[in-house]
Amino acid sequence: MAYDPQRDQPRYRPSGNGSSVVDSLLDPAPAPPRPSQGEPPPTPGPGIASETPDAWSERLLCSAGISAVLGTAVGLVVLGLLWKARRRRAR
Repeated sequence: MAYDPQRDQPRYRPSGNGSSVVDSLLDPAPAPPRPSQGEPPPTPGPGIASETPDAWSERLLCSAGISAVLGTAVGLVVLGLLWKARRRRAR
């Protein structure tokens, strides 16, 4: 929130009864409603995950796994080509 040294001073209001632009910029945003403690969390429907996944860690894990699989595949292809080239030279 911005510092307002004249927070408690009356401000000019163009319409007389409405809030000015400055008031709307400096007034704090209303806090989102908090869920009551007595209610249980809603049950997930079909096709909906029961817990929200941590998005960046899920992406990091997935990309690391895909990179490992692709790296292994490329390595095997290169090793296969080198093995074939060596067998051809040996003949």
